[in-house]
Amino acid sequence: MNNHVRFFLNNYLVIVQDEVIGIWEKYKQTKNYHNESFGALIGSRDEANKTFWIESCTTPRPQDRATRTGFVMRDSFHQHEVETSFHATNGLWGYIGTWHTHPEPDPIPSSIDINDWLECSVRNPDRFLFFFIVGTAQTRAFMKVDNKFIRMNMGGEL
Repeated sequence: MNNHVRFFLNNYLVIVQDEVIGIWEKYKQTKNYHNESFGALIGSRDEANKTFWIESCTTPRPQDRATRTGFVMRDSFHQHEVETSFHATNGLWGYIGTWHTHPEPDPIPSSIDINDWLECSVRNPDRFLFFFIVGTAQTRAFMKVDNKFIRMNMGGEL
């Protein structure tokens, strides 16, 4: 049986598939020499019911750059994967946000994170986006509400 983790806020529900959670677990910054990891989120949506699914995600690639406390997603692989998923599912799956790690137990978004999320939102005005930070102990999800990024509540497994 698959386990899913869900996050919710104001009647919005985001369900993260167990495969994605497994990837995030693998990339946690548990050692002092681990750099940040990151990627694009690919998922589906039922906006009428305010329900979203994170079906898969990309992971760091050779052209990307990362340090202990920062990253730049430059590799074209991320966009290619989003487009491939979109076409393979006849438009059901698409870009739904980003994820990255922080070397802290309960991650708090930095000003750089907030600015990046604002840019992502401006580039994608036609959709809801979700942003995840994977800490060493907690994973936090954020969504934009009234021009602010609000942390979603974790609802456990379905």
